[in-house]
Amino acid sequence: MIGAKGPRMLRLAALHAHIWSWYVNERSDLTEFGPRLASIEAACVEVGRDPATIGKSAGIVVEPTSFTGAEAVFGPPVRGSAEEIADAFRAFGAAGYTNLELVVWPPTLAALDALAPVLELLDAD
Repeated sequence: MIGAKGPRMLRLAALHAHIWSWYVNERSDLTEFGPRLASIEAACVEVGRDPATIGKSAGIVVEPTSFTGAEAVFGPPVRGSAEEIADAFRAFGAAGYTNLELVVWPPTLAALDALAPVLELLDAD
């Protein structure tokens, strides 16, 4: 896995990575991550690689409980009901992302446990 943003690192990722990764900079949604995906795909084409042969990973923040605060640090997170969070995750997959790296906010066992219904919904797909 290579995390890459700029042209030089995107080229290196396109040449060598099994998975390319981008981590949230401003917001955990496709407004930010859609153009990033286009950048790695363009880099792949530039070096002669089929973009379908590289994994695409998004590092996003998710708030699965009523406890908030991630937005002040990471920008707007994925939040809402289990179905809304699952739909947000599905949207990343539909856009072409193959992996999600989650920062669960707050970093507690209760927040991690709150993701269980989301995972159940996704497993049912």
